[in-house]
Formats: sequence, structure tokens, C-alpha cells
Amino acid sequence: MTDDTVDNVLLITYDSLRYDTWDQIQSSLVAGPKLEQAGVSFEKAFATGPGTSPSFPGILTGTLPLSYDGLGPLIEERPRVAVELRNRGFSTAGFHSNPFLSSHFEYDVGFDEFKDYQNPMMGIATRIFPRGIEINNPKFERIDNLINLTGIIKSAYRHISGKSRPYVSAEVITDDTISWLRDADRPFFCWAHYMDVHHPCFPQKNIESLSASNTSTWKLSLNCTRCCLMTPQPLPMKRSGRCVICTEQLSST
Repeated sequence: MTDDTVDNVLLITYDSLRYDTWDQIQSSLVAGPKLEQAGVSFEKAFATGPGTSPSFPGILTGTLPLSYDGLGPLIEERPRVAVELRNRGFSTAGFHSNPFLSSHFEYDVGFDEFKDYQNPMMGIATRIFPRGIEINNPKFERIDNLINLTGIIKSAYRHISGKSRPYVSAEVITDDTISWLRDADRPFFCWAHYMDVHHPCFPQKNIESLSASNTSTWKLSLNCTRCCLMTPQPLPMKRSGRCVICTEQLSST
């Protein structure tokens, strides 16, 4: 890569992970610091919004969130980084499991290979509830108060899909990304997006069983961000105030 040319582009994004926290856990990571050193560094970076729907148009289309018909599915006229690079001879691929960045929202356009790991039910749900499966309409809210509509929808999804949220683990995203990169034609543009830090967090089996066997003496907390991100989920802590993983003394806040 020179000032005038770009050989390959690997874009790695994390949902709900702040850079200050990322910076704090650098010493415990293997690949992260190497990727950061090898990549392009921006001293100033600004999100175009607080959540997925308003943020990612800025990242993947270079446009403001309310332009080109605003939030929701990307329209055909909206420019896309993947399209521009593919038109210049790049192989393109994307791997993630955020439903609001899925093919249902036209984020697959421009990618030769695109995996969003979604099922048809999630596509329908995200169309009906573009801001998530929550009630923000007064009429729906009254119905929800009577029959727990949101609970029914979430339970139906868990029953059909076998999981409570549509996210897949970092291992799946990483394995599929590396597999594609091994055989990809050069130059390439590859995007991998991770959801592990995003709520709801699910404990690893060893932590889950430990918590279940000590329900009277353990509680959930996010104070130990280092271990929370390494596992990744809110970890149970002893009431002595020490993290169960690294035994670090935790703050009282």
C-alpha cells in the first residue's frame, strides 16, 4: 500500500465497543494490536449516529444517515464502498450477524460474498420493527400492555430459531472471514463485524455453571470491563468486590 494505491482493505468493526475500552485491553489481545499497527490510523473519527441504523451508512456508504430516504433499507441510488471498490477490480466480502445490516436492509449490494446468518423470520421482524423489537407506537403500546406483544414475538423467535438473539459468535465470523481471505483474488475488500459485546451477553459454559451453583453469593456486574470483553459478557462477582476471573478489586460504582 502506498499513498496513491491500495492493495487490500480489511475493515473490522465491533458493535457496542468503545475505543477507550479497546485501548485498555490491548495488552491482553493477540491479533488486535498487530492489526491496528498495520492499518490506517485516524486521530479523529466521528460516528454519524448513536446506533447501528444511523452509524453504518456513514461507514459503508459515506453518506449522512438521513440522506437518500433516511434510515431503513438502503436505496439503489445510495453510493456504497463495496460497489465502488468492486467496480475498480476488488474482490468483496462481508461477514456479520447484525439484522439491521443484513440483506433485508440491502447491505449485501456490492459484495461478491455476503453472509449475515439471518433467517426469514428475522427479516420480517426487522421490517416491522426497524428500531428493534420494542414498542414505540402508542397504539402498539396499549396492545402490548394487554397481551405482552413484544414478549410473544421474542418467544416465537427463540422457539423457531433455537436462540434468543440472531447473533453468531466471533469464532464463526473469524473462521468464515479467514476462509474467504485464503482464496480471495487480490486486491480485496473484506468487512467483518462482531456482535459479541452487544447485549444481551451470554456467559461461557464454565462461568454459567459457576454462577448457577452460587446464586446466593454472586451477582452480575459490568465493572470489570477487561474480563467482560474477554469472555465476553457481564461476569458474576463475589460480594467481596473482586472479579471472579482476574480477582481485580472492583469499584463500588
